[in-house]
Amino acid sequence: MNRLGIIGYPLGHTLSPAMQTAGLEALGLTGWSYEPVETPHDRLDDTIRELKESFRGFNVTIPYKEKIIPWLDEVDQFARVAGAVNTVNVEDGRLLGTNTDGRGFLRSLEEMNFSAAGAKVLVLGSGGAARGVATALVLSGATQVDISSRKKDRGSRLTAILRALKAESSWTELKNLARRDVASYQLVVQTTPVGMHPHDRETLEFPFDKLKAGQLVADVIYRPETTRFLELAGKQGARTLGGFGMLLYQGALALEYWTGQEAPVAAMEEALRRSLDGE
Repeated sequence: MNRLGIIGYPLGHTLSPAMQTAGLEALGLTGWSYEPVETPHDRLDDTIRELKESFRGFNVTIPYKEKIIPWLDEVDQFARVAGAVNTVNVEDGRLLGTNTDGRGFLRSLEEMNFSAAGAKVLVLGSGGAARGVATALVLSGATQVDISSRKKDRGSRLTAILRALKAESSWTELKNLARRDVASYQLVVQTTPVGMHPHDRETLEFPFDKLKAGQLVADVIYRPETTRFLELAGKQGARTLGGFGMLLYQGALALEYWTGQEAPVAAMEEALRRSLDGE
């Protein structure tokens, strides 16, 4: 049996098992499985050792996308630059890390006919998801990616990474975001967990009244599909993009990483939709 899974804490929100199981079945990989491995902080060390011994690969979600790196034997260039890993392959007893979040996000942008080339972007948050998204945007040609978060040290580290990639980047504390000309950005991306189910009605402090009609505003949260953040942005005439596409495509890329086969995206999407509709 080739076991796959996902680690994080808590994991009650994850739809990855439904999506990945559907993908494995569509590929005819009957000897494979995918399971959630809920991992409290005090169990992380033991869990990683167990995964290394008995799993073929696993996803990494909140809060371990950055913390997992010291346990890995190899990290590919994209994940190394991003400083965050969301997918690990176990090969000959070695843990190999990559990041499919940013690339999955870029594929979801294609559905909105948005190209990162030459774009000016504002990313809210500075955690693992923000790192993956911001790095992917810069590597795809975004010329300016600014960061706004609560923690200056994390935000400053991320802006330094982006500047090293030859992009313009600066940090602003979230509470001071009203001083920014948010209408000047072609894309605003919300990457924090604020507003995630079951705290659906929560949102960040954000100057929604400064958004302009037609501006693209995205949220990486997929449950609920339309967050309070997107709801308020939409009322200002902004185009909105939820996290469903990013979830789908990062999962498809992870499955390809583990199996070496092209992911059956349609089957994985159907399983995700069915899971969301069943809630």
